[in-house]
Amino acid sequence: MALKVLWLAPFPHPLETGGHPVPWVGTLANLLKKRPEVELTVLNWSHRIADPVDEFDADGIHFIYLKTPPVREDILTLYQRRIRLVRRYLRQHAHRYDLLHLHGSELQLPAMTAGLRVPTLLSVQGIVSEYAKVVPDSLSILKALWTMAGLYERWYLPTVHHFLCRTDWDKAHTARLSPGCTIYHNWEALRPEFFAAADARPPLLCPGPRPCLWAATSPSRALRKCCGPTT
Repeated sequence: MALKVLWLAPFPHPLETGGHPVPWVGTLANLLKKRPEVELTVLNWSHRIADPVDEFDADGIHFIYLKTPPVREDILTLYQRRIRLVRRYLRQHAHRYDLLHLHGSELQLPAMTAGLRVPTLLSVQGIVSEYAKVVPDSLSILKALWTMAGLYERWYLPTVHHFLCRTDWDKAHTARLSPGCTIYHNWEALRPEFFAAADARPPLLCPGPRPCLWAATSPSRALRKCCGPTT
């Protein structure tokens, strides 16, 4: 029997012109759908769909989209309407799945799954409550949005007890925000060309030192990673 996995992940609806999943999410989905022992469903939301629920199969993956308020209304309601809509759906349907995988904490996913009895894993994409601290313009919309998202992160991350982390930085903050949690450290590549190696034969490694390139778009994380102690 296949393992039924529900992802809460940023997969844009086909009506979102030019939208695409972030590289590591899309590539991982493409690898998982090839495995017969995994039955993958992706849950996301969009204000562009006509019906309350849009459900379909595409490219070997089952997709479910919930109709939520437009972005401006979502912000003005402090994300509460969207959280309630997704939470209500999960209360009715989450029991059908063996595992919930939350992709990131910045979109209030832990607030939507809090209280569910289905095993839940969150892969950390970043710690938005830390990012908000280093936004230079204290009056910017970015500062306001990240601060609000950070509040939900701090309130609800303790309800999640299992995490995937990719750096020492996010591992340390996750352990602080969710005391006693279990963290699975996964050095995850960020580009599809690196994931292509998953289906290829491992290359023979030459003896001796090998270079390692670190890159990040977050100045806070990149600088601390490069300048601070690592393991």
